[in-house]
Amino acid sequence: MDERNSYLLQMRAELLRYCDIPDEELRRNAGMMQLLRVEKNRYFIDIGEVPDKMGFIISGLFRVFYITEDGIDRTLVFREKNHFLSAFSAFLEGTPSWYAIQAIEESVLLCLTLQDYNRMMEHNSCWNTFVRKYVEELFIEKEKRERGFLSEDAATRYLTFLSSYPGFEERIPQHYIASYLGITPVALSRIRKKLGKI
Repeated sequence: MDERNSYLLQMRAELLRYCDIPDEELRRNAGMMQLLRVEKNRYFIDIGEVPDKMGFIISGLFRVFYITEDGIDRTLVFREKNHFLSAFSAFLEGTPSWYAIQAIEESVLLCLTLQDYNRMMEHNSCWNTFVRKYVEELFIEKEKRERGFLSEDAATRYLTFLSSYPGFEERIPQHYIASYLGITPVALSRIRKKLGKI
């Protein structure tokens, strides 16, 4: 089996977690998927860019972040393999993205253009089912994160990060983790020391 077919099977397994997608539909759309490699620290999508692609992460790790009016870097979420990735509202609306998606590690994705995405959605209702369920999952994740910022202190948010992203602490620079938690790297260092993490 060649590399690309292996990647398509990986994506198929993830899609089937959400709904039943006919094999012929998967085969029909396989030709639309383009392989993309993103080097470490490079951007999949940058702030202000009108995104023309969405991707499925085969390997690697990304962070989604924006810059505040005060110039502060705020990380929204981390994404690793078997996740779909785009600036979704900007992708669908054809507008500039207000956030960036940066590779923390060298990464590989299978990508789909907006034109092919629309063509796929019109062809079979199974894709609408998949998108609905995936969006529901994203909404739940977003609500939990917002609740954490409203009701948890920084140490609790850090512990939540560790349980939500097992193994990520060794893969992500500490200043990105601090950015995700909404605290300074110095404050994160204090929390880690208090919890016996350093």
